[in-house]
Amino acid sequence: MSQVEVGLAHVAAGCNRVTGALHWGEQGLLAYGAHNALLIYHPEEARVLGTLLGHTDRVNCVRWLPPAALPPGQPAALASGGSDGSVRIWQWSPGTPGQPWRLAALLQAHAAPVTSLAVLPLPTGGLLLISTAGDGEAAVWECTPQFPTEAAEAAAAAAAAPPEQDSWRLRQRICLGHRLPGCAALAPLPADPGWLLLALGGVDSAVRLYLCPPGQGSQFEPVCQLGGHQDWIKGLAFAQMDDGKLLLASASQDKNVRVWAVQLQQPGHQPLDKAAAANGHSTEALSGTALLTRFAPKPLIRTAQNEYSATLEALLIGHEDWVHSVAWHPRVPRSSSGSDGNCSTAGAGGSSASAQSGGTSQPACLLSASMDRTMMIWRPDPATGLWMCEESVGDAGANHLGYYTGAWSPDGSGIAAHGFTGALHIWRRPHGDAAGSSAGGVETSDGEENGWLPQHGLGGHYGPVVDACWAADGACLLTVSTDQTARITTRLAGGHWCEVARPQVHGHDFAAVAALPALAVAPAGSGGCCQPGAQLERFLYASGSEEKVVRVFEAPRAFRDTLALARGRPVAPSSGGSGAPGGGGGAAALGALLPALGLSNKAVFEDEDAGPAAFNGGDAGSSLVPTGAAAYTEGPDMAPCAAPSAVAGPPLEEHLAQNTLWPEVHKLYGHGNELYCLAADPLGCYLASACRAQSADVAAVWLWDTSRWTGEALQPAHTLTVTQLAFSPDGRFLASASRDRSVAVFERQAGEGPGFRLAGRIKAHARIVWDLHWSPDSRLLATGARDGKVKVWSLAAAAAAPSGTCDAAALPAAPAATIDCGDSVHSVQFAPDCQHGSGAYHLAAGLEGGGLQLLRLAGTATANQAGQGQAEQLQQLQHELVWQAPLHERHAAAVRRLCWRREGEGEGSAARACLQLASCSHDHSLRVFSVTL
Repeated sequence: MSQVEVGLAHVAAGCNRVTGALHWGEQGLLAYGAHNALLIYHPEEARVLGTLLGHTDRVNCVRWLPPAALPPGQPAALASGGSDGSVRIWQWSPGTPGQPWRLAALLQAHAAPVTSLAVLPLPTGGLLLISTAGDGEAAVWECTPQFPTEAAEAAAAAAAAPPEQDSWRLRQRICLGHRLPGCAALAPLPADPGWLLLALGGVDSAVRLYLCPPGQGSQFEPVCQLGGHQDWIKGLAFAQMDDGKLLLASASQDKNVRVWAVQLQQPGHQPLDKAAAANGHSTEALSGTALLTRFAPKPLIRTAQNEYSATLEALLIGHEDWVHSVAWHPRVPRSSSGSDGNCSTAGAGGSSASAQSGGTSQPACLLSASMDRTMMIWRPDPATGLWMCEESVGDAGANHLGYYTGAWSPDGSGIAAHGFTGALHIWRRPHGDAAGSSAGGVETSDGEENGWLPQHGLGGHYGPVVDACWAADGACLLTVSTDQTARITTRLAGGHWCEVARPQVHGHDFAAVAALPALAVAPAGSGGCCQPGAQLERFLYASGSEEKVVRVFEAPRAFRDTLALARGRPVAPSSGGSGAPGGGGGAAALGALLPALGLSNKAVFEDEDAGPAAFNGGDAGSSLVPTGAAAYTEGPDMAPCAAPSAVAGPPLEEHLAQNTLWPEVHKLYGHGNELYCLAADPLGCYLASACRAQSADVAAVWLWDTSRWTGEALQPAHTLTVTQLAFSPDGRFLASASRDRSVAVFERQAGEGPGFRLAGRIKAHARIVWDLHWSPDSRLLATGARDGKVKVWSLAAAAAAPSGTCDAAALPAAPAATIDCGDSVHSVQFAPDCQHGSGAYHLAAGLEGGGLQLLRLAGTATANQAGQGQAEQLQQLQHELVWQAPLHERHAAAVRRLCWRREGEGEGSAARACLQLASCSHDHSLRVFSVTL
């Protein structure tokens, strides 16, 4: 028997909504926190390279460790802090077969969530790491690099500790009491590189500076406090300027950014007013800048040989909401930052460093990210030294609510941020803008402006993903989440996976979704008759949320055109007309818009909106609009108006948020409580739904006739909430699982009355039954429960009974197989292909701890007398575990749903089955695996 081959094809998850959860490393990779996991993202390829699991609570902050602090030949490393109070050091080595990462050290010093991390390489080797937390303490960790030996690794393995754990030691705890620290920054003093300056900011609106002298075991001592902010301080960043200044930028919820200058005082320095009086001059002779700053407080920082002053360099006013983060432009080669460089330091404070050959230079460019939906780039004016906002980028989407963390690419040619919706936002300079790319300015070499251009960034849900199914043409993964969005992800013609539509942005947390089979209808104007190949497919799905209404949506023309482009097919010309029969106008609608304070998507027709024609130069016959830079004729921060439209290539976040809605065509009323689960009839005739329940009457399953969209309640079979519904592939049976630990089987019946009748109930498990699913031949029913077991029930006798005659006697009294998975089972799914000749089936199981298992079931059929005929009954099934998700491919929380699809037909009769298995989880992520059976 051939081995099962499983490969991870796609991972998507939104970034946590917390400052510091994103960082762009010097190796060009982005790292960000998603739920309890840490994701490594490649911005050029727009895909997730790996998932780092270990935290037991939300990841709050991420920092790549500087390569200068790592031993030669050691792979990249990064640090992460979580709400579990721990700091974890990871080694990232993608060339390692199997698992590309490993936990290098676990640092535990806090009793509350870690809020920020700061890292500084030491001149003598190693590094310092500062962690702040909600317990009111800042921990100072020191790492002394060690070259691990086989003996050391063996000893660490025996002690169940990470191999580099002994390299780290807790050097100091800084207690701030009720003044909770929220951010930290660390840098050496300009003229005393052995002296370290630590800045801490928190809830008391003050920046506190601590000084640490050189020497083994030296401690940080408080030296001064910088006041001026009026609200919590959210971000701090140091930058060593070429003119000898050490600049400290601070971001605050008071909507302002302050730049502080720590500079060396000359020997014999006196205050300006006293110096003028001693020389017999009036203070009127002082310069304007000196007059403005002569009364400003100047805290002093003293080392063994020098004295420094900390003064306010600039107050940056421009944001209209909380400023969450600040980041300095990366250092650039000195030859690229001359006197005419866009981000040269000639204007910073009115002085310029002497030109030096070789080395690197620090541009005076600062990036700030705010909740006002913008990121601003600031630099001092060369003539006056006043800091000005040179550029502003952002998202004009109606559903965008600002940015948390802004970051520069290693060469300064790109900037990235993550927003409220969990998406990654990336902007880049054109490749030909060498001057702007290296210096971070806004002018090209010929002096013409060339702005930042948005780039596709992979996003994902920012809340638990509660349900998923393959929808539309069968290759679109439709997911719903408690983040109140429904999203469609698919693979483009070039092989890249991305989100292509967001058909529903709801006002309630989603609970369930079900895709109705694609129905073939005649095009408008054909009189109901059409030739083969001229039919149109209606794509519909139903969703349920924390309300009592089932909502049904139909794909508009903009999505159909987008899907055609994603598949590499030409866009069909607009047919106009009034839509498909019974479609509620969805087939003819161009798209949908969500009214203010509304929950129902309203259809938008092409003759009602001139948006697409305006974007295509007046061509009203096409709904295809430019994407990326081509859609921003007025600049990268000016979004087109909200108008449904088709796109070629991966859409940008603002387009997904407002231009890809599907019109709502039906509302189904009848349930008395919030919806909990949905299932669609494979024959397209019925839709089944159930809601939360504490009694038998409320726990009844409702059946909706999709031809008339009328509903009726089936005979009550459960006493508590129905957790899942599943139609058999042949459409004859409907099974339901419940919190009352039982499974009910309904049989389809013809004629008048309900479409299904109760055949019987099975006492399935000792705990809540979370999921159930039919085998592709409708002969087996698998159930998964909280008791950690998967049970497979043989319903061959029921299937062999004449239609409409199945009763409780035909249902099995005992399972054909009982599989102990070792953890609570939240989802089970049979693979769509089964090997009939050998009686083999493949069953996937998703566990509460995030694990995934693939089981092979095999058994022999025995003939049992059943009335006057013979019925094949599988008495016992043998099972084996053929695949288990490795640690770097599993989920970080409970797997909520699994769903299979056939990837494509094989070449030749001996070709193996190629399938795709999608999984969604409470860890905010969805994953797609390629499976070859």
